[in-house]
Amino acid sequence: MASPLPKLILYRIDGACSLAAHMALHELQIPFTTARMVINPTTQKAEAADGTLTYDEYVREIHPNGQVPALEVYPPESETPPENEKLPKPVAITENPAILMYIADLATSVNPSSPKLAGSTLLERAQVTSWLTFLSGSVHGQAYGALYRPRRYIDGERFPQAENAVREAGRRSLDLFYGQIEERLVEGGWAVGEAMTVADLNLYVFYRWGIDLGIKMKEVYPRWSDLARRLEARPNVKTAVWIEGLGSVF
Repeated sequence: MASPLPKLILYRIDGACSLAAHMALHELQIPFTTARMVINPTTQKAEAADGTLTYDEYVREIHPNGQVPALEVYPPESETPPENEKLPKPVAITENPAILMYIADLATSVNPSSPKLAGSTLLERAQVTSWLTFLSGSVHGQAYGALYRPRRYIDGERFPQAENAVREAGRRSLDLFYGQIEERLVEGGWAVGEAMTVADLNLYVFYRWGIDLGIKMKEVYPRWSDLARRLEARPNVKTAVWIEGLGSVF
């Protein structure tokens, strides 16, 4: 018997790394609610676009670091306790690798014939996890973190002249990592195995970010471009991209 679906709330920002989870939920046709967040231009911190959740509330209740994505998971209705017993508290999952693997596993737990976006074998699952942690830790955290948030690494008030050096180091790391991605991909194939996984969806996000940065992605990274083109042609990917108000890149 299939497991019942929990209620899900995805906290996301248009065009951010949370796009990967957004696409995965649409691909697997898992019902969910969106809590759209925006960056306050004054504080540079995330808060609800509709004003219902401040940054401090978000940190306290959902994500201790105030970042996106976060996926709030409520127990299925079938697991609701009898009257007079406390309702189980929702659980907020943070960090993209954990969220993407949970979404993929949730789909197959409810419907075993659902696409296996976490990989079809134990080895593929490990490879998908490897991709996700590389993209989250090295590409996003290390390279983009240094490029866009140099003050995470230095005291910008005391050493403002060092910010450019940190940014330059971030760009060098980004070029290195993007080159590694291109080398690992196979033309016409997928990041892992013979079918799409959440690793591919995550790669699509960073492909878009490269374009936003001014990198000539189609010229420099042909295999990655082929993958991104095939992903963007998928109806459910198009839906998520359209909802976030993003244009197509192909």
